Amino acid sequence: MIVKLKTIDSSVVEFDSTKSQRLKKGSETRSTRLLDDIDFVKRGAGATPLLKREEERLLARQIHCYRKAFQRLALQESDVVDFLVSLLKQCENGSLRVDRICELSANDKTVRKNLEARIHAAIPTLTHLCEQSKKSLNKKQRRRVHHRIVRLVEELRIRQRCFDRSPFVNPKADQLLAQYNAHCRNMARANMRLVISIAKKICGNSMWVSDMIQEGNRGLMHAVAKFDYQRGIKFSTYATPWIRKAILEVLPNAGRNIRLPENMQRVKKRFLREVVSNRGMDNDGLTHEVDRFAKHRNVSVCDAMRLWASFQDTASLDVESTGTSDYGSMANQVADDQRQEPVELAESIERRHLIQKMLKSLEQTEETVISLRYGFRDGEGRSLAEVGRQMNMTRDRVRQIEKEAFDKLVGLNVSKLWKAEDHEQKRAS
Repeated sequence: MIVKLKTIDSSVVEFDSTKSQRLKKGSETRSTRLLDDIDFVKRGAGATPLLKREEERLLARQIHCYRKAFQRLALQESDVVDFLVSLLKQCENGSLRVDRICELSANDKTVRKNLEARIHAAIPTLTHLCEQSKKSLNKKQRRRVHHRIVRLVEELRIRQRCFDRSPFVNPKADQLLAQYNAHCRNMARANMRLVISIAKKICGNSMWVSDMIQEGNRGLMHAVAKFDYQRGIKFSTYATPWIRKAILEVLPNAGRNIRLPENMQRVKKRFLREVVSNRGMDNDGLTHEVDRFAKHRNVSVCDAMRLWASFQDTASLDVESTGTSDYGSMANQVADDQRQEPVELAESIERRHLIQKMLKSLEQTEETVISLRYGFRDGEGRSLAEVGRQMNMTRDRVRQIEKEAFDKLVGLNVSKLWKAEDHEQKRAS
């Protein structure tokens, strides 16, 4: 994005004494108040005065001139030309879309084909001119090469954001870019009222107006970057469709915790029209319609059901259950997969107790080696070298003790251990 519009800080705003007297109309208790989000945006938009026709045309001409001056100055560097050539090659290979690099409408197929043909023809020419610019040329030859590069790039209508990401090192080009962004911000601030007006017409007084205003700012900044003052139209006339498009793109996702992509919105409408409107009141009707939709659209039934599940909105686990259950919230009705069943918990305790009894039948050194080696003490296993360093032994000696201990454990009679333990428990009772 070329223009970065700063958001307004939502803090306590104190009215000026003269303005507050005009607004409160005799009420002395309303000198200070907390404003909601819409009032903050309105006051921020009202802080910048409206532009007259001559001022708007002058500012648009300055934006155009600074952009052209920055691009021509940046194209004097061979690294910038190499960067643009690499982007054009990615576009030719199909890894990047043409409208991501060039100023082009995504639905204009005729202009798109002509521009793709121009890109295919311009890549070798730009590569050759870039190689010539790296050679030692005189001033006249260098000017001629630079003029041809600028003319080719302007014919391809490469976007400004491609130049913003280019590796230019000229400090004068950096200053021109800063001036260009500053004028773009001034144009956007002067037309914030237009965004608020369009957002309120579309959304009314709903709770999503502030979010839609932010999305409208995105369309406004795009319109500032693309506006051509030479067409003789007002900026508000040109920017209105871009602002409406930016708001309507995200309006279906308003109120959703998980946002769906734009292409999924079209699939959702088709799915709801073909499946939900034709299904019966029972779940069998839904399953039948989903199967029919999957066969008609050539997708699997699992993908169709996952598509249906993605259209469902999320719910909070703290919401009280609407049924007759006594569990309270929905979170209390969800099973804990991490918790063990009582039978499994009892078996693990008995198994741990049996291992401890088996280890006690070994000698002290063997018990220590097995416990350290397999983490029966602290749950962390150790290598032979680590056990050897802790017990002042070599690795081979630890391995020998481990083997002897395993031989004893294999020949151990477990049933005798349990009988001896039961006898001890009876005597203690």
